[in-house]
Parts: sequence; C-alpha cells; structure tokens
Amino acid sequence: MNQISNEALEFLEYAKKEFTDNPKWSTTRDGQFIGLRGGFREDCITVYELGNEVGQFTEVLPRQHLTFVEYDELVKYKDLVDRIKRTLEVRSIFEVSAYDEALNVILEELNKINLETK
Repeated sequence: MNQISNEALEFLEYAKKEFTDNPKWSTTRDGQFIGLRGGFREDCITVYELGNEVGQFTEVLPRQHLTFVEYDELVKYKDLVDRIKRTLEVRSIFEVSAYDEALNVILEELNKINLETK
C-alpha cells in the first residue's frame, strides 16, 4: 500500500475546492498530482501521483446525483417479488384465482413495509 504524503493531502484539499467550485469537472491537476472525480454519486476523488494512485477518498464532495437506493427497502421489494412469484406458481397449479391471490399478497406486503397504496 502506498503511504499518503502531506503533499498528496494538500492536493486533495485543492481538488475538493476545484471540484466543488466546478461541479461539471471530472479531472483537475496541480503540479505532480492529478485528481479524478468518481463514485456512484460523483462525490469521491482518486488522486494519482505521476501515474501511481495515492488513494481513493470517498464521499468528500457534494453529491451530484439525487438517486438514492435504500438497500433495506430494496431487499423488501425483492422479497415481495419472490413471494408474489411463489404465490402465482402455487395458485396456478391448483387452478385457484392466482391473480386475485397475488393482488392480496401484494397489498398485504405493501402494508407491512408502510407504502401508500392508492
């Protein structure tokens, strides 16, 4: 692992200011360092010194994308989809109204995860 120098950390502060002041920029350079904006929300900086990566500094910039994935909720949705699929498979085997049953499962599960149903 590379040891991060004081000069690299000083450049990181410089890059943070440059990227914050110029939100459309994806790169910045000062002397021997280059900074690249990155990350899912474009709030990270990877610093290179003469071609060697110094470090990736996550969540150091204001977020650029408003998309937010709540992974706990995503797991609930995936579980809901799996349960609906199982219900449809089982009900269709017994020739019961699979769609009505699936709709009831959906409504029950949506109520459990506190979603508004209109």
